[in-house]
Amino acid sequence: CAEKGGVIGVTPFFAKKKGSSTLTDDLMDQIDYTVDLVGVDHVGFGSDLEFPNSVTRGCYIWKYPERIDKTYFTPMDGSWGYGWLEYMPNFTKGLVARGYSDAEIRKILGLNFLRLFKKVWKT
Repeated sequence: CAEKGGVIGVTPFFAKKKGSSTLTDDLMDQIDYTVDLVGVDHVGFGSDLEFPNSVTRGCYIWKYPERIDKTYFTPMDGSWGYGWLEYMPNFTKGLVARGYSDAEIRKILGLNFLRLFKKVWKT
């Protein structure tokens, strides 16, 4: 992917590890790992944030079937901190806390995908 200029979109919906860590910590660990693996120029935020009754909700149910009755709405109600786009500042704050520069944060938040789209669509 990186060798050809691609971008890996890291998503919060499969980042949560078992245990007492927070999704923000686990997601930032995943971002750090991916940046270390392929470089910051090839990492983006693959939010997969959608509307209720979406693929995102289906993925949550698939990953956590035991929570369907109790926390079915968890990813979508924002309690994870990433359920809707209005919670995106949590992601940016996490990148700042991990020491990413403003330029690196802009790349992860979308500039890397824009670069790729321009290359592919030749605009």
